Amino acid sequence: MPKSKPTVTLQVEGEAIVTAPTPELVKAALARMTPDGGPGFIILEGRGDDYAQAAGGDGLFTAEWREYEGTGFRHWKAGQRGNAAKGKAVVPTHGAQLTVQPNERLSGGEVETILRAYLAGKGRPAQFQWRDISDLFGSAEDAVLAVPKSITIAREEGYHTDCIGTYGSGNQFMGFVTSTMPKPRPRDWQKHQRWYAVLHTFDKKGKHLHTEAWFAGTSASGERAAVAKAQAQLDQMIAALGKVKYGNVKVGLFQVRIDGHTFGLVDASEPEEGYASIHLLPNELAFFEPWDGTYAT
Repeated sequence: MPKSKPTVTLQVEGEAIVTAPTPELVKAALARMTPDGGPGFIILEGRGDDYAQAAGGDGLFTAEWREYEGTGFRHWKAGQRGNAAKGKAVVPTHGAQLTVQPNERLSGGEVETILRAYLAGKGRPAQFQWRDISDLFGSAEDAVLAVPKSITIAREEGYHTDCIGTYGSGNQFMGFVTSTMPKPRPRDWQKHQRWYAVLHTFDKKGKHLHTEAWFAGTSASGERAAVAKAQAQLDQMIAALGKVKYGNVKVGLFQVRIDGHTFGLVDASEPEEGYASIHLLPNELAFFEPWDGTYAT
């Protein structure tokens, strides 16, 4: 009797597993993927222990392929040929951001090509550059450093995280007086250091709702005066929230651009070094495993 073809299954985050999916179902699943509420990942498996997977959404993805050989395996990451393969880049996914090499950010069409090949029982498509990341599995870290969907930030009274907590019916907030500075730091840095009152708000689950930023002045115009103005404005912003309770918060990654600078909680992982980190910008507070709310400055 002829050997039966393995039954492939399709798993999409938050959805029921589909048996024997068609290429059209895979394409539709990729089209649904989005960092804004998910789904954020897709997995095809069923050819023995081999599988192909992708994460991301809204047209920007990263993809991997695992192949078993006896009791061992090799794990491959797909990249575009001819593009930069050094450095780091970010692929947003549902509740997190994945740090990859620049050429490993793929389009929806490219990921569809990879998943269709797996679905058809073929090997890894040769049009891609495949980076062997097998040695990074079975240890503490993964080549794609997936940071948590949300992290705790501990309140330290009188210090950097003094003005954080909850308001209303359980929504969360983080308020700061902070400044931005171009990189590299210019000689006349005082003219370029800009001070702000910043208030980030989140829902109960930690999803970012809004960022309000108020420019108070530069260090060149008087740093102490700018900081005092920013603090007074921040006090008004927090008062406008109504009744607040100061304490720890647990919020998801997010980022916004204000006057050419990034404000938010962003993935700052270093895949080459094998560790994950999250930075609060532009405050430059760094959070690391075990993600217990403590931070480094």
